[in-house]
Amino acid sequence: MEKGYSQQHIANCLNISRNAYMAWESNKVNLSIRQIIQICELYNVKFSSFVEEYLEK
Repeated sequence: MEKGYSQQHIANCLNISRNAYMAWESNKVNLSIRQIIQICELYNVKFSSFVEEYLEK
């Protein structure tokens, strides 16, 4: 939300459908490592930081 990205924008960046992205946000499916790296690049976040936070959930 801070960056102003919509779910559709992020899904487009990952080359997936908006529904697939929403399923990931809901913890119903997992993204590939490549897609996680793309998200990190999009938000300018270190991969290790992202993974640590994701694993703590």
